[in-house]
Amino acid sequence: MKLQEQGKLSVNDTLDKYYPEYKEAGRITLHNMLSNRSGIPNLDENTPLDEITYEHNDKENTEILLKWVFSQPLLFEPDSEYRYSNYNFLLLGNIVEKLSGKTYIDFLRENILKPLGMDHTGSVDELKDSPDWAKEFSYEPSDFIPVGIMPGLCKGAGDLISTAADMTKWLHALPEGKVVNEESYKAMTTDYTNTTDHYGYGLMTEMSSGIGHFGLTGHFTACDYFVLMRN
Repeated sequence: MKLQEQGKLSVNDTLDKYYPEYKEAGRITLHNMLSNRSGIPNLDENTPLDEITYEHNDKENTEILLKWVFSQPLLFEPDSEYRYSNYNFLLLGNIVEKLSGKTYIDFLRENILKPLGMDHTGSVDELKDSPDWAKEFSYEPSDFIPVGIMPGLCKGAGDLISTAADMTKWLHALPEGKVVNEESYKAMTTDYTNTTDHYGYGLMTEMSSGIGHFGLTGHFTACDYFVLMRN
């Protein structure tokens, strides 16, 4: 939405503008991806996660994932159904990098985090060795390392670390017009699903009488939402 406001893209662009090598790209718009109506499959048992390693950098792991995504058939005709897929947001995150010439986290920091004073928010790759990283809990002892903290795997789809104080700034700023303009915010919070899922652009539009999202990476679960006063 920030890039659209800057005149660098349109949500009506088809994906082949950015990924001409993807045979299905001409059938899919950025709008379809933002609203999870693209038909692009989600991570599943066939995803080559064994090839994603800490030895690879963000670019190398991303290329492995894109190669897999581009080899898969669509699950349905674009815009005919709603089905959640993190790969929509992985592709969108890469488009941000293509058009901005910056890493995804640097673009967020320059356009959102710094202006809002969110000084304790960053990417997993930046902060994974920080002594301030909260220790996860599990019912049984485990040596499990969440694949979600490997470079590139969740970029755009859940690779941020933050604090409660920073998230409070975000939850106030977004509906108050301090992140995107009114037109963009309306597009983000419109329900495009016509189902009980109630999904907009990266936001669940009917979540505990508010708007927000939840997610899971390894042992870490997050949920945030804000309640709007409705007439």
